[in-house]
Amino acid sequence: MGVAYNTVRKYVLRAQAVRDGAIEEIVPRDRKIHRPARVVTPEIRGLIHRILEANRRKPKKQRCNAREIWQHLVASGYSLSHSTVKREVARWHAEQG
Repeated sequence: MGVAYNTVRKYVLRAQAVRDGAIEEIVPRDRKIHRPARVVTPEIRGLIHRILEANRRKPKKQRCNAREIWQHLVASGYSLSHSTVKREVARWHAEQG
C-alpha cells in the first residue's frame, strides 16, 4: 500500500491510546506535513533567467510576468508550479538589485 511499517505502527498505537482514553485524537490537529521541497533544475532556472534577461530590454508594459513565464514553461512540457516560478523570479530580481 506504500505506507511504511513504522507509520502503520504509530497510528495503531495511537488508536489503542484513544480507545484506552489516554489521548483524544488519532491524528493530532496541529500535525505538520513535511513535503520535500521542489528544486528548480539548472535547465529551468536558465530558461527563466533568459526570459527575464530578454524582458529587461523590452518596454515595461511588454515584459512577461511570472504567470506568463510559468504558462510558457508548462506549454513547453515542464512540470512545476506557479509559486515555484514566482520564487525564482523574485530571487532573480533580488540578485539584480
